[in-house]
Amino acid sequence: MDRDTRTKEMEDFKLGEDSAGSMQSTVGYTANESPDKDSSGHYVFSEPKQIEPENEYCYAKKITIKNNNGSIRYKYFVKVGPDGRIFNPWGMFSEGTQGKYSRGRGKLEWKFTDVKEKCFDYYSKFLQSRNAGWLNNAERELR
Repeated sequence: MDRDTRTKEMEDFKLGEDSAGSMQSTVGYTANESPDKDSSGHYVFSEPKQIEPENEYCYAKKITIKNNNGSIRYKYFVKVGPDGRIFNPWGMFSEGTQGKYSRGRGKLEWKFTDVKEKCFDYYSKFLQSRNAGWLNNAERELR
């Protein structure tokens, strides 16, 4: 295959909608400043605080995709480190490192990984409540 043929093929290639559908929206989530509680002192889970997905304090993302047949589906992502552990904004070793670069690789140390909805739900409850049990459950779902 010569260079002109490859160039022509690349010109014909268009980004955008494919067989998987088109991306409708991306919502980023970050940690709540203080956990929401009801009058009896129990945590109230709704949704973690929303933030721009490009912000370095974005710890989870939810992407809405519209399929070609008109149905809607979601993809879920959480911030994971090089050791495969989910980012803990209040953790002893991870606090303040969300935008840190790895020296050897020259890439961000924390990256977003595709997860199942159950893992995403557990992690969002952790971001709302700071209860480490939810983080442990999310990490179990990740493995």
